[in-house]
Amino acid sequence: MNKIIDVAIVFDIQALNEKYRNVSRNPNAPTAVDHDDVCLIAAMRHVPDLATQATADLALTALTGDIMRWRTVSFPGDGAQHAVVYKLQRFAGLPTTAAAQPKLARAWRALPRLQADGSVDPHGGDGTRTLSYSVDCHVTGTGMERYQVWFYVAKGARGAALNIQGYFYWDPSVTIYGGKQTADDRQPMNV
Repeated sequence: MNKIIDVAIVFDIQALNEKYRNVSRNPNAPTAVDHDDVCLIAAMRHVPDLATQATADLALTALTGDIMRWRTVSFPGDGAQHAVVYKLQRFAGLPTTAAAQPKLARAWRALPRLQADGSVDPHGGDGTRTLSYSVDCHVTGTGMERYQVWFYVAKGARGAALNIQGYFYWDPSVTIYGGKQTADDRQPMNV
């Protein structure tokens, strides 16, 4: 069974908005952002060199057939703006992953209960199914691969159409090291 390696792409939306004033409105000609303006994070058990954690140059331990599941995290987390990856492609280095595929799936989430007085009870709550978006690619080998991550920043309100603020691309690298894995490393393939 293949293992899923979640890779979080962390965007500081406020910093991007302050640094890049005249951004592209064309999804086919996005604005380039500096290499160190965005970072990657993965579970420590998959990162053989912790100095690469939370940088634009992540090292991972993976085997052929494992799945890299790219997800986004946007700061500030007030929900006003989010980054969404719409294209992920290799542009240099060794081909260590297959073509990326966007995925939308239902995922279970635990939510604390909101009390009648407006307070939150973190110990009581409910499970809920929400939609989860990722871009997945299968690991095909070892080596260093450079990517172009194309993303847009959008503002939105519940039930309203997306208000896309601009299109960008970013150039991280991921180095894949092969490694031994035990049954404890394996995760089920469902979301």
